[in-house]
Amino acid sequence: MPICKIHREPATHMCECRKQLICERCQPEHSGFEHTKITTQELGRSYANHINKQLLQLDERLGRYSTTTAGKINFITTEYINGMHAMVDDFKRAVAKRYQMIQDTFEPFQKIDDKALEMKEIADELAEMDDVPDDVLDKMALCEQNLAEIDNSFGTIGEINEKTDELEGEIDTDIRDELAEFRDYIEDLFLTFRFPMDYDDVNFAERSGGLKKGKGKGAAYMGSGTGNVKKGKGALRIENEKYAKGGNEDDIQVDIEEEFEVIEGRTYKGHSSWIQDIIRLGSNQFATCDEKGMIVLWNKKVNKQKSISATTSNGGSESVHCLTTAGSSNDWIVGGCSSGSLFFVNVASSQKRMVEEFMDDTILGITSLKQYKGKFVVAQDAQFTIKLFDIDLLIDSSVMTDPKKLAQLEITQRPKSKDDRQDLYFGDNKIIELRNSNYGKTKKWFSTFILSCVTTTRKVNLYVIEMHIRRKYGLCSCKKRYEFNHQFLKSFKFDHSPTSICELSDDKIAIATGKYIKVMDIKGSHEAGVIYEGHEDRIRSLAKITKKVKAFLVRDNKKKKPIVKDAHYIISAGSDLQIRIWKVPVVWPSQKLNVVNDAWDTEKEDNCIMAVETKHTDMISALIYSKEEIITASKDYLVKMYRIQGSRKAEEEEGDDTLLLKTNQYADPDLNP
Repeated sequence: MPICKIHREPATHMCECRKQLICERCQPEHSGFEHTKITTQELGRSYANHINKQLLQLDERLGRYSTTTAGKINFITTEYINGMHAMVDDFKRAVAKRYQMIQDTFEPFQKIDDKALEMKEIADELAEMDDVPDDVLDKMALCEQNLAEIDNSFGTIGEINEKTDELEGEIDTDIRDELAEFRDYIEDLFLTFRFPMDYDDVNFAERSGGLKKGKGKGAAYMGSGTGNVKKGKGALRIENEKYAKGGNEDDIQVDIEEEFEVIEGRTYKGHSSWIQDIIRLGSNQFATCDEKGMIVLWNKKVNKQKSISATTSNGGSESVHCLTTAGSSNDWIVGGCSSGSLFFVNVASSQKRMVEEFMDDTILGITSLKQYKGKFVVAQDAQFTIKLFDIDLLIDSSVMTDPKKLAQLEITQRPKSKDDRQDLYFGDNKIIELRNSNYGKTKKWFSTFILSCVTTTRKVNLYVIEMHIRRKYGLCSCKKRYEFNHQFLKSFKFDHSPTSICELSDDKIAIATGKYIKVMDIKGSHEAGVIYEGHEDRIRSLAKITKKVKAFLVRDNKKKKPIVKDAHYIISAGSDLQIRIWKVPVVWPSQKLNVVNDAWDTEKEDNCIMAVETKHTDMISALIYSKEEIITASKDYLVKMYRIQGSRKAEEEEGDDTLLLKTNQYADPDLNP
């Protein structure tokens, strides 16, 4: 029963104005309109909700504090100090154990030493005697032998003491090294704090993470980025930004025309089955894989090739469906195979290793995470399951653990319908990491973003992956353990199944859906964008070309301010055996387009600047762009190269020697009907 503090009697009400418990004797003092009173029974019923509200506010404040510079330093420092305390405790226990071992070692020798002194005294007394029996002389010789062995044992004890001193020195060195590493880590951390957190409403569920957990289909990611975040149902909604260089997009006049001349080059022969994928290894090198499990390394400069077969433990071979480079120097090729196996090939030494049945189904998409220096790779199988793994663990043949248990992160995105749980649509780049866009550039070092094609449900899903390093300090070592978590951010829905993704820049991505290509802003509404139409059949592969172009910012038809922008071109190919080159708008409109049908009319604007009829006789499976060359891989077992040359044209304004690039083809359609 609550007590009134003034009269020490049972309280019947609480005055909300003064936040005071009152009894019946206090009632006259708390009368009037300015005093609002509630009974203690009602207060008891609402007190639990009040406490929960206070706890939620405290949790929110703690979450906000953990994202500040002081909060992060406090967390990292606390974690490190705890680790140092643990290391010191281990050191103390080890020293105590070593001391006890030395004591236990010395104890029997001390007893022997006492007996040895007694034996020496007896020997001296016997030596003074004139007549010594033969049996006594034999015992004296045995004693001398035992004494010599005792001296050797004491020498061994001296060696033990020296090794103990060396061990203590090594421990001191390790501690100094750890302190130096921690100091460097703190310096790197301060460097990362130079990049501002652009989100205002930030609340991390974990002290070192950037994930805000919520109910429903994905909660908003509150990591670093650009723009103002609005929380939405299962999606990250970001307001459009104005043009960074100043002014609105309709103030910018741009006219870039490219005449691409395509010259057919060399044809590479070396496969005997359907070529599934192609990747770039260097300026003059690339690799291809086929349905029979053959990976071929090509060198354009010296016109050489090297074939490596993906053989299993029983001597058979598995189809290799997709490739990626991995490792800190991209010195490994990782292939995704049928039956969920992974095939590793070292580019320099041709060392190979097959990790069988890593995933439950055929691997159809794979990419290394460049944010983590290529050490980790994500793969997606035909059931749309994504797994993340450390290539060092899988390459190490001494690791005998079940391969399926070596996955450090698993994302299950199986559709609800059983008929939609199998990927039946062929295409390359079904899973990519965002690297070139501002969405990827502004993230912190421990997080990265991936896009995944779920073809049967006609969706592309966006996830954020975060890495946390856990350090375990031992007596003479510090072991690092990597932990990962993920969160679904948003999903893009299309009219046709997506088969390939290509990242452009400035948060723009291109997605092949059926025989169409949609270019869209990943931060904005997925209903806005540009749709390219021209292919006669399904598109299987996308690549990009980037060139620097000059444009002018015009204000009031008087001032001309030159700016430099990246002009992007998309290369597409697929089942119609054509290669098409598309131009992407240099300036993106500020207004959101409400529906897909309101996108720019690509037929009138003629955004396809070139269509090339190739000499392939079957579907083009994949293509890459490398040093003014387009290299295609086909189901007809051939690899073909096409060299492109472009010349830029522009219109000069009369009476002005300044080149003014002018057109309104990229302007907002509402402004130019």
